[in-house]
Amino acid sequence: MLDRAGAIPRHQVPGNEWGRLRPPPGATWTPHRRVSVCIPARATDQTLRRTLSALALQTYPADLIEVIVADDSSAPPLDVSEFDVPFTVTVLRQDVDGFAAGRARALAASAAAGEVLVFLDVDVVPSRSVVESYLRWFERCDAVVPFGFLSFVDMSGMSEAELEVAIRDHDLAAFDQLGRVDDQHWRERTFGETADLQHESSDMFRTLVGASLAVSAEQYASVGGFCDLGVRGIEDIEFGYRLQNNGALLIPDRGALHWHQGGRTMSGDRVAAIRQGRAPFADALLPIGRFRGARPAAGSPVPVVPRLLVHVDPGVVGADVLADQIRLADGADVEVRIGLPDDSFVTAFAQVALAAPINWQPGVAAAITRQLVERNLGTLLIVGAAATPVLEVVRTRAIRAERRGDASTLISRKLFPVGVADASKVRLVPEKIGPLASLSSLVRVQSIRQCLNGVVAVLRERLQLAQRRPRPPESERSTS
Repeated sequence: MLDRAGAIPRHQVPGNEWGRLRPPPGATWTPHRRVSVCIPARATDQTLRRTLSALALQTYPADLIEVIVADDSSAPPLDVSEFDVPFTVTVLRQDVDGFAAGRARALAASAAAGEVLVFLDVDVVPSRSVVESYLRWFERCDAVVPFGFLSFVDMSGMSEAELEVAIRDHDLAAFDQLGRVDDQHWRERTFGETADLQHESSDMFRTLVGASLAVSAEQYASVGGFCDLGVRGIEDIEFGYRLQNNGALLIPDRGALHWHQGGRTMSGDRVAAIRQGRAPFADALLPIGRFRGARPAAGSPVPVVPRLLVHVDPGVVGADVLADQIRLADGADVEVRIGLPDDSFVTAFAQVALAAPINWQPGVAAAITRQLVERNLGTLLIVGAAATPVLEVVRTRAIRAERRGDASTLISRKLFPVGVADASKVRLVPEKIGPLASLSSLVRVQSIRQCLNGVVAVLRERLQLAQRRPRPPESERSTS
């Protein structure tokens, strides 16, 4: 077993460089964590039987696995009483009109007793090493979220006996002969461009799909679990955004192979309708780039996730008035709290602390977020006239990744890049802004030299780390 003393804390892994978590050559381990496989199911007994048969053949010990099926209005209700599997299967029922996969996943998770939750769609058949492949990552770091790869095939001509043999023998050729009926080339393009997400990007969460993924029960609870939005094509992406914001390491696990029974939902003539239906939810819940326009659209169907969370020091003269001015300027793009930052999880993309009055113009939140996204930064230092420090903005992901179990300092300059921008670039009026409010201590900085020296030191440290870092294998750098 990999000694937990040799595990790597999240705050020692820059960006999303999950390759650092690979076990040392020759390392062995003994599985010990209890796993809850959560299956949302609006299906037939036959579809569920295939998936449970594959789970029964897992290399991970069956006595450490429990399966919770959330029967999502199946007609007739699912019946597992005759299924012969070596683990406990619990069936919960929900009767809902319309799409309710997020609610079903949350229902299954609510009854889970495992340290790790594996979400698996009912029409997804896992290869026999999926659970073991997922769980081994958690031996190295609790902040991981590994997810698998799917081939879309027509299984209608494969008998249950043939399926069992193919799974047990890991006979990939048997599945290839079924014929692929769909693909997810867009994900492979993204993985090819980012070395399987090891190159951090602000929207990498969109590659995470709920069909198969694993997350610690603790992290699942920290971010609030799956939402019940009742709309296709958004619930798993939105869940992925919150996980990424929480500092999670998103891992495309190429050892976790699956076969999807039939084509994917987002295909064919349904794509346009699904995208149209999810657009207002994406605009409200995903406060970056392609998902939100210049400002959140009016009439949102759900509460809007702010681009920025602004903490106003209660010692600032006229703190209440300043907070109202910021809210008036940027509306739902900002959330303003009077008080010092704490270590709680928030959905806002980034955070800033104010220790002095500032002339906040409409569009500041969007402009700051654009700088963070387009330059792929963790921290943005904003300077005014004569290079006077003005604001320090930190992505929530960077803050959460840096935390070490105690009160957060709300500063992270080692795990993510740091950049500097002129106040005019983010719509702040240089001659009408106060001195820097540092997220680390809310202490005013008198000189830009102090800020830039810190930036240079961090960049030098990151360069030294990069030079010592082994180059990823060719298979990780190339496209599929």
